[in-house]
Amino acid sequence: MYAACSANTTRSFGNRSETINSVEFYGVLVHRKYRLLFSAKRRTKPGPEGPGSGLIRVVVEMKQRNPGWGCPRIAEQIALAFGVPINKDVVRRILAMHYQPPTDGAGPPWLTFLGHMKDCLWSTDLFRCESMTLRTYWVLVVMDQYSRRIIGFGIQAGIVDGSDSKAAYSEVSKFR
Repeated sequence: MYAACSANTTRSFGNRSETINSVEFYGVLVHRKYRLLFSAKRRTKPGPEGPGSGLIRVVVEMKQRNPGWGCPRIAEQIALAFGVPINKDVVRRILAMHYQPPTDGAGPPWLTFLGHMKDCLWSTDLFRCESMTLRTYWVLVVMDQYSRRIIGFGIQAGIVDGSDSKAAYSEVSKFR
């Protein structure tokens, strides 16, 4: 802080007039703070305004009527029909914010479901290992997909049937 100040300011810091000026400066800061807090404000994000509501409506309607069309095709058709040059990335951003694909009532699509369940999704793997003495071991591994932690594992020697694998899975799932 002292490196940024000039030599005169650091020497006159203890001066009474400097203290009075700092009190006045503090009062100005307080006044400005409350003026900013309680004045009517219209804060806008910096940058361009983005597409208008009419263009958003056209893009969404075109996607609803032609669900197989992608963003480049929609941008091309809007440029041909209306003469408005629009980038495919603008179309992609409009569709990401304003378009909801129709559902058939059976629930969300599979990828959406997986995306929402990512923090409580487990994966299991059942595989066979051979030892040096040629004995067969079956290994069941349960892993949490979000944290990539191994929740548990079970090892069974010999042949594994359905009831053994079910017992191994229930044993591993106790660690939750």
